[in-house]
Amino acid sequence: MSEAKQGSRGRNDLIDADLAFGAALPTTTTHYDHRDVALYALAVGAAKDPLHAGELSLVYEGSEDGMRVLPTFGAMPAVGSFMKMLADGVEIPGMKAPLASVLHGEQRTEILAPLPASATLEHRARVLDVQDRGRHAVVVYEFVSHDAQSGKALLRNEVSTLVRGAGGFAGEKAQVAEPPAPPDRPADAVVEEATLPNQALLFRLCGDWNPLHADPAFAAHAGFPRPILHGLCTFGFAGRHVVNAMAGGDPTRVRSLSGRFSDVVFPGETLVTELWKEGSRVWLKTSTKERGKVAFSHGLVDLADW
Repeated sequence: MSEAKQGSRGRNDLIDADLAFGAALPTTTTHYDHRDVALYALAVGAAKDPLHAGELSLVYEGSEDGMRVLPTFGAMPAVGSFMKMLADGVEIPGMKAPLASVLHGEQRTEILAPLPASATLEHRARVLDVQDRGRHAVVVYEFVSHDAQSGKALLRNEVSTLVRGAGGFAGEKAQVAEPPAPPDRPADAVVEEATLPNQALLFRLCGDWNPLHADPAFAAHAGFPRPILHGLCTFGFAGRHVVNAMAGGDPTRVRSLSGRFSDVVFPGETLVTELWKEGSRVWLKTSTKERGKVAFSHGLVDLADW
């Protein structure tokens, strides 16, 4: 049952928006090196052709181009730090919903400075927004990641989570503006790539250990016929497609990537990414070939040289 009072954002049995909104989370520190970078690239489909020079640099520290980091890797240190908080029993203020009811809804990753192949990062996080979407709620977290040695900000992530069944606390549905639509023409490029049947088991080694992506019983409890692919894995595949099709194979040209996880992907399905480019802006949409479902929508990418 929802409960709201004058000047209050509202609350119910699963969420107290007054406590959650603006709440600061504990500052965390994580470290990654070339092995984490390479594992991530492999987990999002890179270097299936081990002689592909451009993608070899994503997985091999001794490549002629040096080790290069996929821009979507920038989501992993922050998400990994958040998952570690949950594993350590850290409670998010105002959040009482079980993990099985939480899905990754949207993601925005901004690259604020070139990503090194290894770094120790300090993550400063807060609850950026709490939205009543009717039946469900959306909670948006912001993570700003700084190089622990220099203090320089390297990454900013916005992670929007859909909390199923937690809506109704505000008494009215939040109005959310839709991002701009892609140009009204056929896509400038289409990339098709199959995922592996065990893709989620590989990707979870990158830091997102949610059992929804590995445990059949947990997935069934959450309402899925089998474990689903991580949204961030689809995000990573789509990011690689942008790099190869729209950025000349140079991952450093992607300065930001955002989009919405609109439907699930089951490991083993084929991803089809449509891409439109105008100037330095790229729109994208990723669908599953087998079921024709749009899995990643409202995708926007900004390209720039450092």
